[in-house]
Amino acid sequence: MTKAQATGIPPLHSIFVVAMVTALCFTYVPSPSSLDRIATIEAFTSAAFDFISMEMIAAVRLCFAAVGVGTTTHMIMYHTAETSTNYRPGSLLKSIPIRLKGLRTQSYFTPWAWGLLTLSFLLSGTVPLLAFLGREDLITPRLLRVSLVTFEMAAPTEFLVAFVVKHAIWPGTLQSAQNKNVCKDPTANLKTFSSLMMHNGCICMLLIEIALLGRIPFLLSHIALAPLLGLVYILFAWYSADKWIPGQGPQYLYFFLDTTLGWGTTFAIVVLLCVLFGSYVIIWALATGIGHVSSVLGRLFVSAVLGRAFCRLAD
Repeated sequence: MTKAQATGIPPLHSIFVVAMVTALCFTYVPSPSSLDRIATIEAFTSAAFDFISMEMIAAVRLCFAAVGVGTTTHMIMYHTAETSTNYRPGSLLKSIPIRLKGLRTQSYFTPWAWGLLTLSFLLSGTVPLLAFLGREDLITPRLLRVSLVTFEMAAPTEFLVAFVVKHAIWPGTLQSAQNKNVCKDPTANLKTFSSLMMHNGCICMLLIEIALLGRIPFLLSHIALAPLLGLVYILFAWYSADKWIPGQGPQYLYFFLDTTLGWGTTFAIVVLLCVLFGSYVIIWALATGIGHVSSVLGRLFVSAVLGRAFCRLAD
């Protein structure tokens, strides 16, 4: 193992890809003036159906935010896990158990996405609440901008998380346990309350918001926002790789972020970024097309199909 691999320094081509995508995204991030034209009070107080009132919109979103805060608090206070990453063939790393407790449980990308979604619902729920109370003077342009940006960032990120867990991490964990003849439940950590909420509850909440509750704008022209949280997490993974177990070499919480795989590392990053962009397009198509479905049952059917595609509750 080279010195670079021993410290978790990523390949130059991986650094180049991350730097180029970051630069392009920041180049095309929507300006404050363009956000002001879209992020209006009406955008956050309009309902999907006539029978849904402004106070109902506020109540549902703030309830979602409360669930988010409660789940995160429960995870920090009561969740303890010893995790070992199942590195792929060709990796130069040896899997070493990492104990996650307290704030360390927030080191996965999932809690990052969950936290952003929680913040999004808190802000987008505050706007209709203030409007209902007649305090529109407290609804500032900055509040409206951040409410829109956090929603457009959180939604595709959560769909990415659910997709990766269902189609990569969950089956990969089962396959690894089968190869090693592991007797105990290998996916036990994926079936805890907090894990199921962060991997599946998030999709349910987003589908309720987009298909059944409100009309928060979701513009394809804002697609540059989609990968920003993911890019920040990649930098965090690179920085923290050799700090989980000092002196034992780099470790990664996700096998696909393993920097010792050479071009495989860059390929994984490109795939993840493509899934993020693809998730954004899916949500944009849902938010745009769902307006043509006038019945509640029709929208429930669309939500059920998407939920089935992204959610997983058992082996």
